[in-house]
Amino acid sequence: MKTNTKTRAVAAVILMAVIVLTLIFIATGNFNLYTKITAFPLGFLFFIELSLICSLL
Repeated sequence: MKTNTKTRAVAAVILMAVIVLTLIFIATGNFNLYTKITAFPLGFLFFIELSLICSLL
């Protein structure tokens, strides 16, 4: 695996964790500072995640 591919894979995993945590916090009603910051650009985060995954294929 190239270094660039490893970096993209790590970024995709971290971004997926951010998205999943945000969705869990929204579903449970826990609107803390983390949720308030990451929930606003959630659609943009989904787009970035999709482009990272497509670039790895």
